[in-house]
Formats: sequence, C-alpha cells, structure tokens
Amino acid sequence: MSNCKVGPQFPTWLRAQRNVHVLDLSNANILDIIPHWFYDISFNIEILYLSSNELSGEISLCTMKSLQGLDLSNNKLSGTFPECWKRLRQLEGVNLGNNQFSGLVPISLCSMKELTFLGLHGNAFSGSIPKCLSTITDLDVLDLSGNKLASRIPSWIGRMVQLKVLNLEFNSFYGEIPMSICKLKHLRVLNLAHNNLSGSIPLCFDNFIAMSNPVLIIVIDHYEFGVEAHLKSITQVYTIALRYLFSIDLSNNRLNGDIPTGLTRLYNLQNLNLSQNDLWGGIPPEIADLKNLESLDLSINQLSGPIPRSLSELSFLSYLNLSFDQLSGPIPSGAQLSTFTNESYLGNGALCGPPLF
Repeated sequence: MSNCKVGPQFPTWLRAQRNVHVLDLSNANILDIIPHWFYDISFNIEILYLSSNELSGEISLCTMKSLQGLDLSNNKLSGTFPECWKRLRQLEGVNLGNNQFSGLVPISLCSMKELTFLGLHGNAFSGSIPKCLSTITDLDVLDLSGNKLASRIPSWIGRMVQLKVLNLEFNSFYGEIPMSICKLKHLRVLNLAHNNLSGSIPLCFDNFIAMSNPVLIIVIDHYEFGVEAHLKSITQVYTIALRYLFSIDLSNNRLNGDIPTGLTRLYNLQNLNLSQNDLWGGIPPEIADLKNLESLDLSINQLSGPIPRSLSELSFLSYLNLSFDQLSGPIPSGAQLSTFTNESYLGNGALCGPPLF
C-alpha cells in the first residue's frame, strides 16, 4: 500500500491481522506513532517498509524475530535502540536514515550477522564506529553519513572485506585515511567528503579491483533502499542504478600532497571529486586512462602546472571543475574540452586562452 493515503493515523485494521509477512506502507501519509499493539501482532512479518511518512516517537520491534528487511527512513523517529534488538538475527537490510536518532551507534546491531545493508545516515549519532561491526562479514553497504561521529576512521575497517559502498561524509572524522581501507577490494563507492581528514591520499587505491577491472560485475543486495551520491554537482539517491555506480569523493577535507597515480588506474571510475583540500603538484596526464569518467572536480586546491592535453580524450566527461587552483599555460582544446565554459577554469591567474574571457 505504498504511495496510498492510508493515514494520518496508523491503520487500526492491522490489529486484526495475524498472517502478514510483507507490509509496505511507505509514503502513506501516516502522521502518528507506531502503536504498542502493532508489535504484538507483527511477529510473522519478514519485510516492513514504513519509510517516508511522519512517524514519531521511539521504536521497539523486539518481538519481530522473523524480520529480514526493515526500512523506517525519512520519518521523525527518535530515542535510542533497545538492547533487545540483538534478538533480530534474521535482519539482512536495515535503513533508518533521515530520522532523529541520537546517542552512540548501538552495538546491538552487531548481533545481526546476516546484514548486507546498514543505513543510519541523516541522524545525530555521535562517538565512533563500534568495532563489533567488523564482525558482520557480509555487509555490502555501510552508510553513516550526516551524523555527529567524531573519531579517526578505524584501521579495522579493512576487515569488512565485502564492503561495496562506504559512506562517511558529513561527520567529524579526523586524522589520516587508514591504509587498511585499500583492503576493501570490492569497494565501488567511497565517500569521505566533508570531514576533517588530513595527510595524503593513500597510494594503494588501485587495490579497489571492482573499480579497476572493466569486466568485473559485483551485485549489491538491498539496492532498493538507495544510497545518496553527488555527481556533476547534483545530489541524487541511487537505487537500482547503484549497481552501476563507481565513485570516489574525498572533497572538503584537509588532504595534502600529490594526486596519486594509483587513482588513474581505476578504469570504471565515473566520479572523482578531490575538491576543497590542500593538494599540490600537477594533474597527472595518466588521468586520461579513466575512460569512463563523467565528472571530475579538482577545484580549490593548490594544483599547479599545465592542464594535461590528454583530458580531451575522456569522451564521457560532462562535468569539469578546475577552478581556483594555480594552473598555468593555455587551456587545451578539442573533443570534450570544447564543451566546457570559463566557469570550469576560474581563479587560475596564469591560465590563458578560450574559453576564458
């Protein structure tokens, strides 16, 4: 019954049901709390989707031991998680994004060993990522973006070897990007933007074989929950298309040093955003090896030297931002580069030639 106007009250006719296995009331105009009686009649439910309503209050769910898929995202739910959540051992996908949950990331989630998708984004969780999450060996997607987490990115993150999407943007992570992150060979979306990370970009990013192998296909379970990504200065939620997305976003940090050539070996990469850091050196000519690149943002750094002519070989490139660096020399022309306006090159005093005025 998704996208039907079931609300504004939580439907009381459910109280007479005992054999519901799948319940989808997402975007159903419900402005209410989840009543206590619902937990008494929902022990058979395997799939529960209540996203995009205006549900408020706290949640329990402790009696729902058959639950496999849970989506409560885009509501106004708050409070903390009851300890009894550790009984929900059948859960494979959990999306609690864009609510008002707070406190530490609950360690009760670590008992859900079947999890492949964990979305806690857009809440007010604080502290650090609990180490016990590394024991969930089948986790595909970990989205903790848009919270108040403040710690180093733990080195044990490299133990989560099945991760395909890691999104930690809009938090307060600090320190260096751990080298162990390069052990995540199946990673295809890495978003560490809008944190306080420092140091250089690890040289081993070419270990991401899912991004570098042109024939490797890796399936992401529970893609229907969606992951937010930023490409071509546009923010959108990727659901079915998530299986085709390859992206690295390290923007808005304090990273320094050169752009490592290992990044240029990620053949499948569609989006590369290193803007608003403190990177120096030149743009590596090997960047033309990223044949599938659609969006490239290196703006607001200290990059110097010429713009490589090889950039014109990127036939899929439709967004380019090299503004406010220290680049010099004539702007290459031809092919894709002829489609970009002066806005792609502003703030580089030593650049010359069209399309600059």
